[in-house]
Amino acid sequence: MIKRAGRGHDLAGVNATTAGACAILCPACPQPNLNLSDQVPHGAPDHKYVCCSVDMSPCSCALRWKSRMAIAIDACFKLKRKARDIKDVELGSGWAYFVNEDSYQAYLKDCPDNKEISPCTSELNAVKQAYSKGSNAGIAVTGVVGVKCARHAFVLLNGIADLQKGERYCNVDYAVLSVLSCLSIRKLGEVDLSYDIACSWTKNFIKRAANVPVDAASDISEVAIRPLIPKAHIEGHGPSCRTKYSFNYAVGVGCGHGETTEEEWAIIIRTTISTREMGPGTRHATLNDHWGW
Repeated sequence: MIKRAGRGHDLAGVNATTAGACAILCPACPQPNLNLSDQVPHGAPDHKYVCCSVDMSPCSCALRWKSRMAIAIDACFKLKRKARDIKDVELGSGWAYFVNEDSYQAYLKDCPDNKEISPCTSELNAVKQAYSKGSNAGIAVTGVVGVKCARHAFVLLNGIADLQKGERYCNVDYAVLSVLSCLSIRKLGEVDLSYDIACSWTKNFIKRAANVPVDAASDISEVAIRPLIPKAHIEGHGPSCRTKYSFNYAVGVGCGHGETTEEEWAIIIRTTISTREMGPGTRHATLNDHWGW
């Protein structure tokens, strides 16, 4: 993995590898310092979607959508791991798609398991079973939460985190903020965030982010996040969500639907029979390899 990522001959040594450095970046999405110029103006939040020139001539505000990152979140409860008491060492934890396991587990120990009241009337399982789904005996990991490119289905850097019981907000928060840390979020300025329960999850996200020990947590209040609900999942929501969080009414998303997470799960799901029998380190390495391929 280090060799393929071009890290094998770094003068600082392999231990200088940063979070997500061995993951494959989506070549089409905006990436600061790679395909996105630092000169792209982001402007004030009030001018995000409206041309601000007096004579209505084209200006930077009219093209803001070109530099806006779109990410999608979802959980997969098929990617389980059985509790077999195998203690194998994970090499390069946090260098690819999975978050750093030591930091993640330390965070979960101190993370309060608060059950927030959902303001949404949806009947989605992600809302109803957020604190119970998959918590069966003999299972060490009940699934994963994944953060991916909402347009092209690439798994993002540090975008995968193991779940222990349901789709809890604390697990999702850590995965999302880990991705935003790797993506130089302050340079992006704006992010479209697609999640089947975006209406509920984003309600206190900024407040919860203060307790997440990753770099992006301190910068998240400076980022313009626009929550959206994927087109298929929004059918399970009420009228208020269908208007406020719909891709159909969002400016600058084109024909995007936000369901790319489901497309990628359909591929990786083929590994479940083998990876659920593995130890934690081997399972992470195997899934990292598949996502990199």
